[in-house]
Amino acid sequence: MSIRLKLIIIFLVLIGATMGVVSVWTYSTAKSALIETTLKGLWATAEFREGEIFLFLEKLKTRVIDFSSDGFIRDSLEKINEGGEDVSALTQILNTHLIKNKISLDPDLKFIDIVDLGGRVAASTDASRVGLDQSGKQYFLKKIKDFYIGDIYENRDGSMDQEVSMPLKDRVDPSRTIGYIVNHGKSGILNELLSGNLVIRLGALTQLRGIGQTGETYLVNQDKFMVTDALFVKNAAFRQKVDSYPVRQCLEHNEEVNGTWVGYYGDRVAGASMCLTVGDFRWVLLSEQSERETFDPIRKLKWISIFIGGLVMLWGALAASIIARIISGPLHKLTEISNEISNGKLDVPMEETRRKDEIGVLSRAFERMVVSLRKSAEDVEKRTQELAQSESRVRAIVESTLEGIIVIDEEGIIDSFNPSAERIFGYKAREVTGKNIFFLMPERHSESRDGYVKEYLKPGVKGFLGKPKEFRGMRKDGNTFQLEISANEVYFGPRRMFVASVRDITERLRAEHNLRTLSMAVEQSPAATMITDLEGRIEYVNPEFVKMTGYDLKEAVGKKTSILKSGYMAKKVYEGLWKAITSGQNWQGELYNKKKNGELFWANVSISPIRGREDNITHFVGIEEDISLQKEYEKRLVHEAHFDGLTQLPNRLLAIDRLSQALVRARREKKIVVVMYIDLDQFKMVNDTLGHPVGDDLLVEAARRLVSSVRESDTVARLGGDEFLIILEDLETKNQRQVIILAQNILSLFSVPFVFDNREAFITASIGITVYPDDGDDSTVLLKNADAAMYKVKGEQRNSFLFFTPEMNKKAVERMEMEHYLRHALENREMTIHYQPLVDAVSEKLIGAEALLRWNNPALGAVAPDRFIPLAEETGIIVPLTEWVLETACKEAKKWPAQAHSHPLRLSVNISSRNFKGEDLVKTVMRILKENAFPPDGLELEVTERLLIDDPAKALRIFYELRRKGVRLSIDDFGTGYSALTYLKEFPFHTLKIDRAFVRGIIKEPKDAALAKAIIAISHSLGLKAIGEGVETEEQLQCLRSMGCDWVQGYYFSKPLPADEFRNFASRSS
Repeated sequence: MSIRLKLIIIFLVLIGATMGVVSVWTYSTAKSALIETTLKGLWATAEFREGEIFLFLEKLKTRVIDFSSDGFIRDSLEKINEGGEDVSALTQILNTHLIKNKISLDPDLKFIDIVDLGGRVAASTDASRVGLDQSGKQYFLKKIKDFYIGDIYENRDGSMDQEVSMPLKDRVDPSRTIGYIVNHGKSGILNELLSGNLVIRLGALTQLRGIGQTGETYLVNQDKFMVTDALFVKNAAFRQKVDSYPVRQCLEHNEEVNGTWVGYYGDRVAGASMCLTVGDFRWVLLSEQSERETFDPIRKLKWISIFIGGLVMLWGALAASIIARIISGPLHKLTEISNEISNGKLDVPMEETRRKDEIGVLSRAFERMVVSLRKSAEDVEKRTQELAQSESRVRAIVESTLEGIIVIDEEGIIDSFNPSAERIFGYKAREVTGKNIFFLMPERHSESRDGYVKEYLKPGVKGFLGKPKEFRGMRKDGNTFQLEISANEVYFGPRRMFVASVRDITERLRAEHNLRTLSMAVEQSPAATMITDLEGRIEYVNPEFVKMTGYDLKEAVGKKTSILKSGYMAKKVYEGLWKAITSGQNWQGELYNKKKNGELFWANVSISPIRGREDNITHFVGIEEDISLQKEYEKRLVHEAHFDGLTQLPNRLLAIDRLSQALVRARREKKIVVVMYIDLDQFKMVNDTLGHPVGDDLLVEAARRLVSSVRESDTVARLGGDEFLIILEDLETKNQRQVIILAQNILSLFSVPFVFDNREAFITASIGITVYPDDGDDSTVLLKNADAAMYKVKGEQRNSFLFFTPEMNKKAVERMEMEHYLRHALENREMTIHYQPLVDAVSEKLIGAEALLRWNNPALGAVAPDRFIPLAEETGIIVPLTEWVLETACKEAKKWPAQAHSHPLRLSVNISSRNFKGEDLVKTVMRILKENAFPPDGLELEVTERLLIDDPAKALRIFYELRRKGVRLSIDDFGTGYSALTYLKEFPFHTLKIDRAFVRGIIKEPKDAALAKAIIAISHSLGLKAIGEGVETEEQLQCLRSMGCDWVQGYYFSKPLPADEFRNFASRSS
């Protein structure tokens, strides 16, 4: 087989194998990538549509909950339920209210029904539906207590419908259901959702579209019927059953699928399924695309690959034939020429010598061989002359070279010694010629010296020849030095000689040692080190640089230092850097650099110029240290110092700073700044009742709602506890309405319940508002005034807002002044106790007294209890005051006269809820009783209903412990608070006091009389004594007596008396 044919076959085999492997690999890779991309796209589409559906359902839920809170609807339905002649008119009014004020708010609602407790439509936006029987609906059958969403169903007219319902509660008794409100969504809403037409209306920011011509997204209910339109079947809703693999997996195993299966119309599809659980029914969301459309690009790619492969094979065969002819033709000619040369014909012409390839090289070699043979005779004589000239040149070179040249024979005897060798050793050539080479080496190194030289001199040993070897040499003056010798074997005729090249390497070794020491220091340095040329091109980096940046030595060398630039540093920083180092100065600073992998980091950089022997700058050396962790730590410290750790809002420090800056800008630009001081109402009760974790979640959600209500340029801060601050700046005019609208929006946001772990918490807010420059010109004054306005609205009504007035500032100053005096009232002996007599309602005999605290301050005069007691409660001063009252009252009660029946008078003392915060109340009470020898059953502690609400478990434990000690307990002002009868049943009370508000109207107000009578009856049924307080007239006394009230007190018998006067009163009564 010829070379030409072999080349053609080999070329075609290589091309065919390569094209086959590439085609198979390309087809397989493209198919896998296409399947993966398609399935990912379908999964993303399904996920997106699932989110849209839940967003739509959440919107329906919010709407029906909002409608159910309409008081007009509930009042109208209550009247319709009661019946009467005006039911038709009420129905018409309610229909009109629903049409004008409800259904117009949501274009997606078809109609709204109000269903009574009999299951009939009492009112509707569709008047034809009034009277329809709805008792078979699920929401009615289930007697729902909360929001309920029904499954999609088909109406008689073929349209789809979905009901969202909410029970309507009695406004007086929220536990009683009076009917239902039912929102009916328009048909086709879900079709619009799944086709993407409803995205804008739902407020979505992005929208997925385009899953091919055969792509579609549809819903299947738990009965395996479509509930939305289909691409391949008309009127598919509730008619087309879908029993495909993903539907079965979802409904039977709650498993979502992303793959291929047989679709509802019989073809294989690629798709993704989502399992949706809505209320007590389930849907399956499917996004599908025909498998034929999915793999259509792959089929096209396969035929294109076959066509290209065949075309490449044809071209390959043609190219192989041409190449084979080009190679084999010249080889044949060269074979003929070589045969002629072997026959002695040296003038054969070389036709291929001008070629540039291997054939040309071979031809030119043949040509040179012929020329060489032709000139061989002429060269013999010429070469003899050249040898003589060469010897002369070599001698001149040896004489002038800087290296020492020493020629020795096989015995080590020096034969020649050039001038450089004379300079190195200090000997003249005549002084060493004829002596052994050992003469130039110190004796103490003879062992290593002799072994090495003997190896050199061994006949036929080539391993040591030409290799440099270090020795200790000795100069003529006896000093030793380090030298390097490399020897080569030469022959002068039959005589074997050695030529040794000798170099003094003392300075080189010293420089190498210094360089090695410096190099080790740089290599092992904990700081990244980099050396560049004057253009900033990197010439060296140490291992720490590699570790820090990710660039290894080969990658970094030759590159400019700009590979580390992150693009986040100002241009002037680099300009200043280059200006400093090019002028010969050092530069030090911090740079925000970028690693090889794109990661950004902070580096502390020091760059210095390197100077050469002539004091010119030759290089720059940079030392870097990664300070990213330090920067992050500093950033975290700054953040923690200025932001609240729970809500991530600015804290008080940052808020005051921002307010100060806002005031500076406002002065300069002649604008106004508004400060809103916000306090959450009833937060403490939620925190104590549901726990601190829920309280924290509530604060985070409250912060989120506040941030959502203002502009990005405004500031929302948490001052601490449940207090927040909003700073509105850059306001052009003093538009109070703009601020009012914002305050109303905030109150509206807080009207929506806070839901945590399926538990609802209802929190309102009190807002105090100040305006710069009207209410103050610095941050301290504005904050103080906003705080005063907030406290006023919180004390008067809550869940509202109030603008600051000078009168509030006056009251705030008075409050601060009162607190100051109150804190020193005990030590200044300004407090006294007055005693109000407690009388038997039937016999009118004195049975005891209630100790009442009074305060007379030199500056304030006599301060009313309703002014200083709340302040003492708020500040905690009430705790030492209560302890003082207990101790003082027990001492004074010991001086009271005994009554005729020899039963000691009872002492009643009010206990604040603050006294229950600690664990020492029982110990304190028992200590005071013991120190004053006062009988426990002679003391009665009065508490309010609010104390029972704050922490009932702790209060119950303390009450039972006090009762075991013999102390009597009384609940004060019953009926004015929460009035939970459970507390009367569970807590160990002895007496119950009827609040003076009921006693005051007991004669003229039948309801007050009825309530008083009911309270007395409850007291007796539970074994408690009833006390009526605030009795001022004979009629009130007689009325309470007729109702069975046990004891009474009030101005009818006596006003509260000082200790001495009460003793006289008690003496007269005995």
